[in-house]
Amino acid sequence: MTLSKLIYKEKSSNTGFYLGKVENFNPTKGYVTFTTKHHIELGDKVEINSNTYTISELMQKNNNIKSVNINDEIVIFTRKEFQ
Repeated sequence: MTLSKLIYKEKSSNTGFYLGKVENFNPTKGYVTFTTKHHIELGDKVEINSNTYTISELMQKNNNIKSVNINDEIVIFTRKEFQ
């Protein structure tokens, strides 16, 4: 992967990937539903509303999975990163 693919120009820090539009976000329970635009795996970090989260669980059609591909509709469960 080239360095230019790691730059997300719409984000002020110019880092990371656009993973997809959040379709549902429940910060109390820690789940996010969206259709992926990039491959992601358990343990990856995501930023939502300027908060960083670690993906602790991935689900697709009510099944736990370890990774997802582009255009998969998924639910991720997150835990907040304390910095």
